Amino acid sequence: MRNVYSTSLLRRIPLLIVTALLISTGGNLHAQSAEQARLSLAQDIQDAQRGLERAQARITEQRRDMSSELQALERQVQQLRDEAATAQRAADERTLSLNSLTGRLKEWQEQSRYQHYLLDNFHSLVDVEASADAFPEHDMDAKVSWLEQHVATLGYQLNPQWRTGDVIMPSGIITPASVLTLGPVGWYLDEAGGTGGILNNQGDADMPQAMLALGDSALTELVRLRETGAGLPPFDPTLSRALQMAEQHETLMQHVSKGGLWAIPILVFGLVALLVALVKAAQLWRLPAINSSGGKLLLHSVETTSPEEHGALLSQHASRLRGMQQTLLEIATRTAPGQMRDDRLFAQLNSDRQKLERWLGSIAVIAAVSPLLGLLGTVSGMIATFQLMTIFGAGDPEAVSGGISEALVTTELGLIVAIPALLLHALLSRRVKSYLSSLENTAVDYSQLPKATLHA
Repeated sequence: MRNVYSTSLLRRIPLLIVTALLISTGGNLHAQSAEQARLSLAQDIQDAQRGLERAQARITEQRRDMSSELQALERQVQQLRDEAATAQRAADERTLSLNSLTGRLKEWQEQSRYQHYLLDNFHSLVDVEASADAFPEHDMDAKVSWLEQHVATLGYQLNPQWRTGDVIMPSGIITPASVLTLGPVGWYLDEAGGTGGILNNQGDADMPQAMLALGDSALTELVRLRETGAGLPPFDPTLSRALQMAEQHETLMQHVSKGGLWAIPILVFGLVALLVALVKAAQLWRLPAINSSGGKLLLHSVETTSPEEHGALLSQHASRLRGMQQTLLEIATRTAPGQMRDDRLFAQLNSDRQKLERWLGSIAVIAAVSPLLGLLGTVSGMIATFQLMTIFGAGDPEAVSGGISEALVTTELGLIVAIPALLLHALLSRRVKSYLSSLENTAVDYSQLPKATLHA
C-alpha cells in the first residue's frame, strides 16, 4: 500500500505544478502581483521536493526490509532443498537393490584388505624378520595394537629418556638395568651391580645386548648423566662394527683352515720350496770364489817362462784354488792339449752345472702350480656355495659372502706360496748362471795351457 501511495504522489507532482501555474496566471487576471505568484510557486516546488525526498526515503527503507525478507526466504528455500536431498538420499538408500548393496560390500572388503596390506607392508619394512603372515589375516585389532606400540617406540626414540628394562650381559645373564637409547647409540647402567656400558641396538629392541663394559671414569660420566641429565659417556662411532670385527679376529691356523682340503697341498709345496731354497742358498753361499783373472795371468806367465818352470807355476796357482776351479785346473794339467782336454773340461762343466742347478726346477714348478691349486680350491668352494644357494636361496647375503670369502682363501695361499718361490728361483738361478759363466771363462783359459806336472 505504501508503494501505491508513493506512486500516486509522484504522479500528482506535475499536476500540482501546472495548477500552481494556472493559479498564478489567474492571479494576474485578478490583479495579483507577479512577485507574489513567483514566491508562491517556489514555495510549492520546495514543498513538493520535500515530499519527494520523504517518499524516496520510505521507498529505500521498504526496499531494505523486503531484501532482508527475501534473503530469509531464500535461506529457508535452500534449507528445504537440503532437507529434500537428504530425504531423497534416505529414500534412495531404502530403495537400493540387493546387487547394489553387494557391490558396496565388496568395495568395503577391498578397502579392508588394502588396509591390512598397508599394515603388513609397514610391519615388514620396520622389522626385517617380519612377514606378511606375522598376524592373522583378519585380526585387525592385533595389527592396530602393534602399530600403536611402534608409534610409541618412535616417540620414545624422538624423546629419549631413561627406562628400566632387561639387558643381556656379556656373560649371558639377563639383568634388569636402566637403559638410555639415543638414536643408534645406547647405554645401560646397573646401579645394583655397579656396572654400566654400551649397548648393541642392532638386535632385539625389547632386550638389547651389552657389548662393552665401561671403566671407572667412563662409568662415573654415565652415572652423572643418569642423575643430572648432563655427562660425557663414551660411545662407539662405528655402531658396534668395531667390536664385532674384534670378536671375529681369527688366528693364522683358523684362517688357513678355511681353505679346506686344497690348502694342504699348497702348504706342502710351499714348505718344499722353502726347504729347497734354503739348501740351495747354503750350497751357493759355501762355494769358493772364482779367480776369474787368475787363468789369464797364469797363461801369460806360462807363455813367458821356460817349460821347466811350468810345474812350479801351476802348483803355486793351484794352491790358491778351491772346489770346481781347482778340478778344472787338474784336468787341464793332466791331459795333453787337444780335443780330449776340451771334452773332459766340457764334461766337467756339465757335471758342475747339474750339481748347481739340481732342485732349482722344483722351485719353478711350485711357483707355477701353486696359483693353479689355489684357483682349483676357489672353484670348488664356489661350486659348493652355489649349491647351497640353490637349496636355501640367496636371501641371506652374509652366508653367501662368507662362502665366497672362504673359497678365496685357497687363491690367497696359492699366491703367497707362488710369489716368494718365483723370486727365490730367480735369485738362485741368477747366482748359478753367474758362477757357471765364470767357470766357463776359466775353463777356456785352462784349455790353452801346456801339459805339465804339478809339484807336490
